[in-house]
Amino acid sequence: MFRLFLLMLLVAQLVVGAFAAEDLYKPAYSRALHGVYLLHNPDDEITHYYLVVHAGEADMSGPHGLSHFLEHLAMFSAAHKDRGESTIKVDENAFAYKTATVFFAADKENEGPDVVLGRLANVFEPIHLDRQFMREERRIVEREFQHHQQRYPYSHHSDAVFSRLLDGQSVGRSVLGTQESIRQLSIDDALHAHQKFYRPDNASLYVWGDVNYSTINKLVKKHFSIKEEKGDRHQRERLALGDKRHQDEARSEDIFRDRVMIKKLVPFPAQYSWAQKMVLRDHLHDLLTSNGRSGLRQPLQFDAFWVADLEIELDFITQNVLALEIFAAPDFDVELEQLATEIETQLSNLATAGVSRASFYDLKNDTEFFYADLQNTPGDLHEYVFKSLLLGVEPVNGRDINKAAKGLTHLDYDAVMQAIAAPSDIAIRFLRATP
Repeated sequence: MFRLFLLMLLVAQLVVGAFAAEDLYKPAYSRALHGVYLLHNPDDEITHYYLVVHAGEADMSGPHGLSHFLEHLAMFSAAHKDRGESTIKVDENAFAYKTATVFFAADKENEGPDVVLGRLANVFEPIHLDRQFMREERRIVEREFQHHQQRYPYSHHSDAVFSRLLDGQSVGRSVLGTQESIRQLSIDDALHAHQKFYRPDNASLYVWGDVNYSTINKLVKKHFSIKEEKGDRHQRERLALGDKRHQDEARSEDIFRDRVMIKKLVPFPAQYSWAQKMVLRDHLHDLLTSNGRSGLRQPLQFDAFWVADLEIELDFITQNVLALEIFAAPDFDVELEQLATEIETQLSNLATAGVSRASFYDLKNDTEFFYADLQNTPGDLHEYVFKSLLLGVEPVNGRDINKAAKGLTHLDYDAVMQAIAAPSDIAIRFLRATP
């Protein structure tokens, strides 16, 4: 009888392992962490670990850039606790996001999951760093901001436009901040935010690689169980978006030709699942950036001027709202209000003069093929799982995405086009190459 029980247990483990090897797998144990997600990729010799703390710049208050500063302090404090272990070699990094902060580790030297997860779990321990060290780290954050500005000269303009577009709402806060806001960051505010937000039940673990599921399950219990309460469990406030319209003009020296930066908020119809939203995002992005007659990639012929080289990006800023970003390079001076009105008109005509119903459904077969292939390409699924964790959304597996893709023609075309085309918040900034 005992042998029969062992045989049944072995078969069950093999079945679960085979099922999980094809897709995203969530172990039964997640009482300590908000969620644990494993993606088996036997072809990857290096196992990657992502500890996602569900608190980012949108959760902070005071000068912008606090989440980035806190990320530095938490990472160095965690490493400081293992400073005597000089033989440990784990590739580690971290980055802050608007709605999450990620601590990353790649086990390139095969130290094993016990060592890696133990180091990652240290980010939840109280920060014990010398105050002088923390002040110096704030200067390093400021230097990182300066280097980023040199490499991406448009980035601070983009942050400024988003800030105006969202009218001071938390999701419009800049992760990098500004040189002035970084200098105003308070060490005590960072330590308070760490105590409030950095706790296992406000974080998710994501492991990607040739994963041993039972081992990870045991180590989650070992390293991430909550030993004592650090305060009330954090619940993210709903990120509401306003309806205000802003226009702004700024002159700045740049190495590029004159450009107009336009951002618009696109709320998703509420009835769509997360998988459907991801499918739609990719589908709409292809339509809007296509070189064909139905897309906006073509040069726009206006009555008074023409604008070429339109660059369009479409991405989530929250789980329910997309940001439509357009960079336009005018051939000569234009009135910003005229340009905004013209592009709004172009978007409002998508259903008739732009993206027709036939165009909307035309990519259905390609979309189905791409998402059906996710189970055989873990790298693609990895991207979607990681994006969902950054936005605090329950990740979906390849089968969910494939099902959403197959049902693409059953989605409400009119609702999607209305969301893209309807007048909404818009923010503009003119970037002049010559002062």
